[in-house]
Formats: sequence, C-alpha cells, structure tokens
Amino acid sequence: WIATNPKGGETIIFELRLPQKKRGGRLPACYAIHLAILRSYRGMGQFQVTVKDLETGVETVKELDGLWKAKISVWSDNAVLSDRDVNGCTGHCTVEIRTKPQVDGRSYGNKVKILTLSARECSPPA
Repeated sequence: WIATNPKGGETIIFELRLPQKKRGGRLPACYAIHLAILRSYRGMGQFQVTVKDLETGVETVKELDGLWKAKISVWSDNAVLSDRDVNGCTGHCTVEIRTKPQVDGRSYGNKVKILTLSARECSPPA
C-alpha cells in the first residue's frame, strides 16, 4: 500500500482473525503485531498505527515516520505490539494505518509505503 497525499488522512484497515490459542496454557491468546515499511532519506511521511482488540476493546496507538538520515532506502520492521504489551491482540483485532499531513520543511512528498503486516505469537510468559 502506498499513500502520497500531502494533506494526509489516507487510511487502510486490516482485520485480523487469528486462532484463539492459549498463551502458556492460559487464555487469552497473545499476538505481537509487526509492520514493515519503507524508510528512506527523502519524500517520506509520518503516520499513525492503531491496533484495536475487538474482544477486549483495548486500543494501542503508535506513531511512525518513514524518514531517516541514511542515504539509502530500506525495509524496516516495526513492532506495533510486542510480547510485553499486555492486552495486545488476542487474535481478533483491527490494524488501522492513517497518514499524517506533510511535515513543514519536508520537500519531495509525503510517501508512506507499507510492505507487510504480520502477527506473531507472543512468547510464553516466564
């Protein structure tokens, strides 16, 4: 998915329906949500990722930025929810990505490029 509107506000929503497996022998299940994006040195924008668990109603919001200083463009995997996030995604959740307006002083565009969305089972609790 690629968004380029300088005004921001472009949105994509994914609904995840994953097995309601037990975590370490106990419910609820737990999934860490990862989002891979393109990071580059020019023309990249900022965006917000909201994960809402549809079973518990818990929302987690993370701000991300595709711009960085290195003069190369690379794939960047970002943990939106990690193993340590209690009440993360129990298997039935939505992931909403919404672009922000172009940052003042940034020229060459407001690109947000989503490469992959993945959900990984959390590690069993210690």
